[in-house]
Amino acid sequence: MRHFSFRTSDSFEPSLPSVHRPRKDPGTSLYRLLKQINKGLKHHSGGGVGSWGGAGDQRQRCIVKVRYSRGAGSLRAHLSYIQRQGAGKNGERPELFGNSEKSKLTAGEAAKLRHYRLVVSPESAVDFPLQLLAKKLIQRIEYDTGYSLSWVGTIHENTEHTHLHIVISGQDKKGRQVVFSRKYISSQMREHARDILTAALGDRRPVPEEERLRREIKANRFTSLDEVIQMVGGAGTVSMKSLRSVATPVRADAAIARLKFLEEVGLAHREGRDYTLSPDWEDSLRISRRFVSYLEAAKHIRYTPKSLLRLYSPERDGRIVGRVSALGLIDELSNNNYILVETIDGRAFYIPLYRKPHGISVGQSIALMKSTRAGPSGGESPSLPRRTPSSSTPSMSLLDVRYIKMPDEKLKSEVMRLGKKRSGFGLQLS
Repeated sequence: MRHFSFRTSDSFEPSLPSVHRPRKDPGTSLYRLLKQINKGLKHHSGGGVGSWGGAGDQRQRCIVKVRYSRGAGSLRAHLSYIQRQGAGKNGERPELFGNSEKSKLTAGEAAKLRHYRLVVSPESAVDFPLQLLAKKLIQRIEYDTGYSLSWVGTIHENTEHTHLHIVISGQDKKGRQVVFSRKYISSQMREHARDILTAALGDRRPVPEEERLRREIKANRFTSLDEVIQMVGGAGTVSMKSLRSVATPVRADAAIARLKFLEEVGLAHREGRDYTLSPDWEDSLRISRRFVSYLEAAKHIRYTPKSLLRLYSPERDGRIVGRVSALGLIDELSNNNYILVETIDGRAFYIPLYRKPHGISVGQSIALMKSTRAGPSGGESPSLPRRTPSSSTPSMSLLDVRYIKMPDEKLKSEVMRLGKKRSGFGLQLS
């Protein structure tokens, strides 16, 4: 998956019909950081990294993330995903809107071309109709590029932030192939969204502290509330009394609510009025910022304490054997999938993959290991450059692994070889 960095000073150059590929500026620390994080990601699809905007900019804030991919199968899967039951208002199926039919997007020559997937998330989604935002954003893109775009959209209300999904066909209504430059994707789409919101709502007003803290309580990332918890939890234990001694009443109440959330996702354990933090709670939150389904996947753990969930590293963890407890998409935008495996030696691993793992399902037993070439009964991703894992910073790349299905008899042999008797796996061990 290719990611694009952006800088607030970027201008844009619409590309019609070929892609404009500006020279990357290695002079910014942000670019170097993003390049390091995203090294080794897949090159068959790409995207833009969204941002609220630069400091001192009083326009309305809006994140716009963009990816692209090819193929009718990939497009159909994504359209089904953004229309899935439960993603809309009150847990309903979200309505599809736009100027095209889903069947037209996935048929004919258009389905073979690169299509674009956008996620648009205003800071204050309740203040402006998102369906109208989608239409106005498409109009501005059409004005810039001269395309007559075919597109559809949905609104998701099942997350902390209500947001908008837009899918733009690879062929416009005049039969032309749709191609956007990298600079346009990485900067100008976001700038248009911010300008549309600012024209309607005026300049952004400071968010009250209470509202900002409320948003942080259940955020799947490391927040300012976690900094407060970190400050008083040096020994791994945080008391409510200690929080109230270092923070204002409002911030202390929010930090206590944050601890309850950390307990829900298996990163803390309550004992009386104290909370004991998981040793890797900070790393888990930072991993979740990159792989947004990481903490959600922990809810599917059946046989292992949630605090033992780790991001799988082939170099560190080697070959693992266990049950598949969950399969799913890493995020709402990409084709990348994950497997959640609980192993026979009492661990649990989140394994991010490029492709949906074929031939395995939840409840099956597998052996999983690093691979540079797929075998007859396994699956693989394209080879990636070898990366040396750090003990302090978790790897942020997707993984190149091979998985092999294992019948229960073979799994029993593995268990007996290790001298382990893992309870709850449904194995009758003699």
